[in-house]
Amino acid sequence: MGLFKLGGVSVKNLFSKPATKTYPAEPFEPYERTKGKIVVELDKCIFCKLCMRGCPTEAIDVDKDAKLWQIDHFLCVQCGDCVRRCPKSCLHQAGMWENVATMRQCEVNEFAADSPDQLVVSMSYGQAAAERAQKDEVAQKRIAEEKARKAAEKAAKAAAKAAAEEEAAKAAVEEEAAKADAPKAEDATESDASAAFDASAGAAEPSESDAPKAEG
Repeated sequence: MGLFKLGGVSVKNLFSKPATKTYPAEPFEPYERTKGKIVVELDKCIFCKLCMRGCPTEAIDVDKDAKLWQIDHFLCVQCGDCVRRCPKSCLHQAGMWENVATMRQCEVNEFAADSPDQLVVSMSYGQAAAERAQKDEVAQKRIAEEKARKAAEKAAKAAAKAAAEEEAAKAAVEEEAAKADAPKAEDATESDASAAFDASAGAAEPSESDAPKAEG
């Protein structure tokens, strides 16, 4: 039964179109709401920095004074949070992804210095990589300090616990010693009381020398 079913599927595939596309010979048409490359319309941007503050990977840098908006596509994870945060809807996700590059780079969007109405899109290499490396170094340092702090807190808690256990053990030993010495103290007290009683009893009995002499 299985062979007949497999044969039918094979014959059907011979006379039907392939299920896959011959990419890249045939361009890929992205689906609706595909999360792809972040694109900015700088003429609508008010440089409020909401996208920069909300970016989970710190891939976006915004300079309001210089009217500059840049993104590091090597850090961007296409989560779309910046698109949702933008109050002017000047950010959107294109149905494509950043092309492969051989070195780290940032996409810089700014207005031309000689023509404020002209938009310029360029790629920054050395400066962007240096700034990102500096940020990564600061982040790694912060992570290392946090780990050291947690390790110190853990060691302090372990030391406090060990000291408490040592004090408890010492108190238990002293308590056991006190319990062991209690019967000896009671026996000693009883012995002293018995000796005192015997001494007082002996003092109360008259001796032969103290007896009255018989009249002659």
